[in-house]
Amino acid sequence: VWMRADDVATMYNSRILAETEELLRQYGVEYIVVGPLEQVYYRPEGLHKFEWMVDEGILEVVYENDGVTIYRVAG
Repeated sequence: VWMRADDVATMYNSRILAETEELLRQYGVEYIVVGPLEQVYYRPEGLHKFEWMVDEGILEVVYENDGVTIYRVAG
């Protein structure tokens, strides 16, 4: 359980797109939520990476409102 929790933190905090994409695929993640809670717990530079992943076609935005963005893993 702790290893999975560490991997979740890595997914949110890492600035390395390939590392994050590998973990997303490993765990079969379909959606990523970035809202007020995630903004408190995780590093801003890690959270901004999700926008870069949209630009790369790895993620797509499916919801955005009131400081909450939900991304869907493409493919």
